[in-house]
Amino acid sequence: MISLLLLAVGLQSAPQDTTQSVFTRLVFRRFEQLAQDSAVRRATGAINGLTLAQKVLTSAPRTYSDPANARLIQALAATVSNASEPVCSRMLHTPLDAAQFTALAAPLDSTGVVPWVEVFADMVWAIVRPAPTGRIATLAEWRASLVRMEAEATPRVRAALSRVRRGGEAARDRCTVVRAGLLWLANMPAQESGPFMRLLFDSDVPFNPAA
Repeated sequence: MISLLLLAVGLQSAPQDTTQSVFTRLVFRRFEQLAQDSAVRRATGAINGLTLAQKVLTSAPRTYSDPANARLIQALAATVSNASEPVCSRMLHTPLDAAQFTALAAPLDSTGVVPWVEVFADMVWAIVRPAPTGRIATLAEWRASLVRMEAEATPRVRAALSRVRRGGEAARDRCTVVRAGLLWLANMPAQESGPFMRLLFDSDVPFNPAA
C-alpha cells in the first residue's frame, strides 16, 4: 500500500533546505528532539535527526502497536480528505509513491502536520520499546470488511463504487472511493484496524475498495 520510507520525502535535505514545507520542517524538528534522548540513541544508533529518520523509516508497521497503527491511518485519512481529487484518485490503483505523498503533505498547515509528528514519534518508540507483534489480518478478512463497508456506505459512495467498477475513470469517483476506504479504517477501533494495517502495509494487497 505505502512504503514508509517515502513518507519522509524531503527529510534527507531538511537541514539545508530553506524552502522546505511545514510538514518537513515540523517532522524533522521532532526527529531532532527525539535523537537527543539517550534511550533512542542506544536503540537506534542515531546521532542526529537525519540519521534517526533514516533508521526509523525502514521499519515496518507490523512492529507497531494497534494504537500506533490507528494513529497512522487516521493521519492519512485526514490528509487525504483535504487533498485535491487528482492526487487522491491516484491512490486507488497505485501505491502511494514519493511524488504523491509530497503532493499530499505540501498543503498541510501546522495543525494538519501535528498528527503526522506523533505518527513518526510512534515509529521511533516502536524501535526503542518494542512490543509483541500484533496479528496480521487475512485477505479474506479484508475482503469481508470491504463488503461491510459498502453495505454501510452512503448512496453517494455506493454509486461511486459502482461507476469505478464499471471502468469509470472520473477523478471525483475514484477519490470518493479512496476517502471512503480510508475513513472506514480510520473509524475502526484500534484493535480492529491494526491487523488490517499490517496486512496492507506489509504485503502486496492493494488498497482498492472497488476491487
